Amino acid sequence: MWQDHAIRLAKALMYMSFNPLLYVGILTSILMGLYRVKRERKELHKKLRPELFELKMLFQGVIFGLMVSVVTVASGIAIPFDFMVLIGVFSIIFILLFQVKALSPAYIIGLALIASYGIVNYTTSGGLFNEKIHSDYNYFYISMAFLMGLLLFVEGHLIWWEAHKKTSPSIVKSDRGRNIGQQIMNRIWLLPILVVLPVKDIPSNFEIVPFFAWNQSTWIPVFFPFLIGFGLKVKTRYSVEMSKRIGGSIFLLAIIVTGSAVAGLYDIRFIIVSIYLAVVIRFCIQVVHLLQERKHAPLFTQTNNGVRILDVFPDSPAEKLGIQSGTILESVNGVPVSTKKEIYNAIQLNPAYCKLVIIGKDKISKEIQTPIYEKDHHELGLIVTE
Repeated sequence: MWQDHAIRLAKALMYMSFNPLLYVGILTSILMGLYRVKRERKELHKKLRPELFELKMLFQGVIFGLMVSVVTVASGIAIPFDFMVLIGVFSIIFILLFQVKALSPAYIIGLALIASYGIVNYTTSGGLFNEKIHSDYNYFYISMAFLMGLLLFVEGHLIWWEAHKKTSPSIVKSDRGRNIGQQIMNRIWLLPILVVLPVKDIPSNFEIVPFFAWNQSTWIPVFFPFLIGFGLKVKTRYSVEMSKRIGGSIFLLAIIVTGSAVAGLYDIRFIIVSIYLAVVIRFCIQVVHLLQERKHAPLFTQTNNGVRILDVFPDSPAEKLGIQSGTILESVNGVPVSTKKEIYNAIQLNPAYCKLVIIGKDKISKEIQTPIYEKDHHELGLIVTE
């Protein structure tokens, strides 16, 4: 028996290799890494992480995809083949428009549901979806709302815990022409989700062995490469603060959508309303961030009371000392500093040994010191705006 299940899973993975969305996701993550490195070399004169860093991050979502798969299979969620095509089409459209941040389950599944609703209710030619969804109208929309809720929980978790880690610093000009720093969070995650397709939905030239029979119907298990994206530029807050705030908001949205799926068992109108609300609320979460960015002053800019560190280079003396983004460097070798040039000049006072006074995010001042070797070129590995 277990051999049969193993063969079905292997076959399901093989089907995913035929899905162009998988390769679009891989190519997009590689291009994101190449663009990031090009920008970092232009602004910082050195890359922070390898070109394939985003590709590595792509596969962070695999374990969550498998967890969602357990729930979808256990709850008997079946997705029509044409609806999977709609999800893939909307995902590729957003990627081609350079809107990776729009790869949210709220947008992708929400827009696909709205499109399918229009096709079902406003087409009379017996085309896409009509035969498949009209036969079990309520079950389809309840299942898709439940799937959206599950994926929103995953999106919220990934943004809360992962998006703020190893961000990419950037230095830009403010409206007044001064250098200000920002942290860029660009992520794309791959979630291979196991779904079952009714065999009658599969094109005739699509091999369907092995399949299985259940509830007087024939099904085929397929892994679908669902993509979740996130993009954010933060100038006025710490990246960890913003990612947790947005992740928490998406958690609440997931609860609303999942609750509406349960309520849809009693009245399908709850599902229709929640679909539109999910798209609108997810958009509002992004808009609120943009409004907050305009309202508050930049965080990473020149001050008179020290230098706020935008980031540090990997494997540098600064990283080994535990200096993080947001740390304020108050003095170097007993000399107060407020610019990059002042830091460099202060280091020259004792080029073999460096004593720093820093203020962490906890507002506590402490003194740290480190030897500086000739190979470090008298640099600590700090990234500052001025």
